[in-house]
Amino acid sequence: MSVEQSAFRLEFPLGDTYQAVAIANAATITGKDALENLTLTLDPVGAQPVWMSGVERFASDKSVSALTLNLQRVVARVEFAPVETEAELSAQTYFDAINVNVTSVADTYNVATGTAAIKSFDFTTDASKGYKVGFYTFNAAAAEEDALLDLAFYKGGQQVNNTPGALETGVKFLSNNRYSITVPVLSNDFVVAPWSTPEEASARSASFNVSVSPLQ
Repeated sequence: MSVEQSAFRLEFPLGDTYQAVAIANAATITGKDALENLTLTLDPVGAQPVWMSGVERFASDKSVSALTLNLQRVVARVEFAPVETEAELSAQTYFDAINVNVTSVADTYNVATGTAAIKSFDFTTDASKGYKVGFYTFNAAAAEEDALLDLAFYKGGQQVNNTPGALETGVKFLSNNRYSITVPVLSNDFVVAPWSTPEEASARSASFNVSVSPLQ
């Protein structure tokens, strides 16, 4: 059904009980044979957030003539970006790609239990993307720990540097929130091998930051 159809009509045999749920923008939907098996999968780097209604239970005894299903987002948006300006990133010659590993991300969601499968994902970005990464995740409230971030820097296909340890975001990714994560990737404080001399690096005083705002 097209999302532009705000209403539609279905005929049901009398005397049965049904459960209904509406879903939009999921990459795949499996387990359609039973509600307890119904599982959604998203493409983290997809362009559209996943929407879903609550599960509505009703009987086909003519006591219900219409059912309203209100869609809500069941995902969070996460955006990683360097603190440095485009000019600073274009001028540097240390790396030409960054692999961003993020933990406590969920790309599958069970509708009946409202739980998501927690895992880690690797995202690769380069100068053509401004060394930025953006992705969606299902609600990760069930994650055992807050999301962690690891960066690996590459040049010519070879790893040349990495963060000395996982960067602690201090957050779990919750639905309807936007998480903006900024890291000073040219700062020697965030890499194992110094990029430059202390004098050159001293001007870069920006810090790792995570800000949270409502997802619009």
